[in-house]
Amino acid sequence: MVTFQLCDSLTKVLPATTPRAAAPAPDGDGSSAPGGTFGGALVLSGLAGETLSFQTAWLDTMPRAQRAQVIIRVKPVFSEDASPVLAQSLGVRVFHVGLVPANMPAPADPDDGYFTVDPTLLPDILEPVQLQEGADFTASAQSAHRGWNSLWWDLTAIPGLAALEVQGSVRNRRGHDLEDREEVLWRERISVRVRATKLSAPKLTNVQWFHADSLANYYGVEPWTEPHWRVVQAHMESCARMRVNTVLTPVWTPPLDIAPGVYRRNVQLLGIRQTSGGYEFDFSRLERWIALLKSSGLTGVEIPHLFTQWGAEHTPRFWIEDEDGQLGPRFGWDTPATSGEYKEFLEELIPALRGFLDAQVGEDHVWYHVSDEPEAEHVESYRAARGVVAHLLEGAQMIDALGDPDFQPLVETPVVATNMIPRFRAEGIEPEWVYYCVAQDEGVANRFLAQRPNRHRMLGFQLFKAGAQGFLHWAFNFYNTQYSLRALDPYRDTSAGGGFISGDTFVVYPAADGTVRESIRHRMLRAAFDDLAVCQLAEKIAGRDAVLAIIDPDGTLDYNAGWVSEEEVLRRRASLDDLL
Repeated sequence: MVTFQLCDSLTKVLPATTPRAAAPAPDGDGSSAPGGTFGGALVLSGLAGETLSFQTAWLDTMPRAQRAQVIIRVKPVFSEDASPVLAQSLGVRVFHVGLVPANMPAPADPDDGYFTVDPTLLPDILEPVQLQEGADFTASAQSAHRGWNSLWWDLTAIPGLAALEVQGSVRNRRGHDLEDREEVLWRERISVRVRATKLSAPKLTNVQWFHADSLANYYGVEPWTEPHWRVVQAHMESCARMRVNTVLTPVWTPPLDIAPGVYRRNVQLLGIRQTSGGYEFDFSRLERWIALLKSSGLTGVEIPHLFTQWGAEHTPRFWIEDEDGQLGPRFGWDTPATSGEYKEFLEELIPALRGFLDAQVGEDHVWYHVSDEPEAEHVESYRAARGVVAHLLEGAQMIDALGDPDFQPLVETPVVATNMIPRFRAEGIEPEWVYYCVAQDEGVANRFLAQRPNRHRMLGFQLFKAGAQGFLHWAFNFYNTQYSLRALDPYRDTSAGGGFISGDTFVVYPAADGTVRESIRHRMLRAAFDDLAVCQLAEKIAGRDAVLAIIDPDGTLDYNAGWVSEEEVLRRRASLDDLL
């Protein structure tokens, strides 16, 4: 009454659907065997140091009181010239894939990249499972929901690892009693091909908007107290594991995703004091943030926007201490972007900030913004706001997310929405930076819960072919409703209160103990950026044409075209490894 299935890392194991079986290995017959033999059913391919992943899925149809304890054993097999001691370096980790609510799974009229349009539960969150001690890697679990369940396995690719022998067994439960007898029902063999070439970081500025206020709200702590710093560090480290290298840094509270007149919780890192002679700046908290950023493996600092979103008509709110030592809000929705007082403030703020950041990380690792996502009707207000700061930011890296090519002359580096790229190309502009968010819901890659995994993973190949220099997403961990009218529980609402397609607003979940629960989408996006890194490495060795012959054999690959099956994505990646 328990059925097992081996699945690759580009499968979402849906409760009510038999999951796609792993494609047979070239040297195996693809069969499963209940006895002592192992059938070949999957190939894991990667470079040294890369994280390889697979899933073991099962369906338990026993009566609830008799449901089974599922036991999965994974035994590493090494080549003759490799030491079994290497097993200790595999860093094996295992997770139960939990279901989360997809309140808004898809647009009303979706393309073929979605599983469903109706609210439902979908697999996403990775809940850690304790491995048992022993010669093999052994995990025990029970079905957490009706239908198909799965365990997600991660391990580090080590040269000399040749295979994984996977065994599935059960111990039946009758009421409170668990039988001592363990019955082996299933065996599989996974072929592993690890190239000695070491995986390197992709050459791309990968920016995620990091929402420190969401963490303070969720955990009920005051910003920049020690408990807050601890959860910030955990989320920074998770960013790095997803190959992010640059995060939005709340030098002041970002004026983003807020309704007019609304302010997000103050998480300003910068201390500011007004004196009779101007302003004094305290960078101590920002210095601690940067130290934490570096220790987490991140390298870049994205500065909050200097003017409000969707029009650049107003200023952010700053918290400034007056001459009497009283801390209070200054500027904000009641201050026009071209306010003389705000100009005078920026004349002191920006040079001081630039000097500090240049000494800390170098200006080539710092990005500034004017305003986010201006539309055609905002050209003049954006131009006026830019005029306030252009001379102060001369020589600095300035980026802004755009969908309209009319802004091209006003933005040093436009970050173009992937579905709007044809508009820019029609004007002779090939964007070097791209982004997607909730509006990019048809025909292009994204990270929505109900999307097929190929829509997550193909991004790496797309970025390589386009020669992209930067990628941006607005929400690594945004746990508010749309316009930040209130905070919410990400375990109950994945759609920002119904404002966005589920999955747009975060890829990680805050754990009760202050750590991070990552997601299968987090893993798939990490793999996409690893794909990009391998493409770049292969280009150096074999040339661009050789890489494109593998990832784009028919010449259709683009941000909005070239979709292939999940099996084909993995096959092309393995072919890149072979090329190396």
